[in-house]
Amino acid sequence: MKSFIFSVITILSMMLLQGCEEKKESSSSDAPMQVFNYTDHVITSAWINGEWAGRSRTNENGGTTCCVKIPDTYHPGITMTVTWERNACISSNKECYEKYGKKDLDFPQIKLQKTITLPPYDTKEVSELQIAFLPNDEVRVYADNRGFERLDHPSVAEFGNLLQDGPRPLEKLWVNITGKQGASN
Repeated sequence: MKSFIFSVITILSMMLLQGCEEKKESSSSDAPMQVFNYTDHVITSAWINGEWAGRSRTNENGGTTCCVKIPDTYHPGITMTVTWERNACISSNKECYEKYGKKDLDFPQIKLQKTITLPPYDTKEVSELQIAFLPNDEVRVYADNRGFERLDHPSVAEFGNLLQDGPRPLEKLWVNITGKQGASN
């Protein structure tokens, strides 16, 4: 009988410990978000996992908004769903200004959505979730505390120093980096 009770207590203890471990692994923290626009389209609104992340005109980054949950412990395969609306016309398209008015916010909108895999991050080093909108409706998301101008920013592994000079339209440079022609609406 004593061995049966000991076995039951051991099994219950293991289940409790496993429950604590799973809870710890699945815990998450709020991370502020900031939008960076490297396109010639105004990003009129962006969301990460359903949380509003902001907007950004051409040649600028948006302000910081709060917040989206990210796992406290990085593991491969973490994804973020990015949904955004952008102007159908590029900012330099004079025909759009003539047809739709002087305000680029009056331009027709295109709604897009992509699921992005989050690159590795150190939770102790995360200060924000950075959303980089790129030509051809590409988007990247980084959980980091370093700016894009830093040589050790995670974007350098994929794009070299392309993002280091700050938000600006990269459509003309895009074909040189990715082999894909940029959008020309």
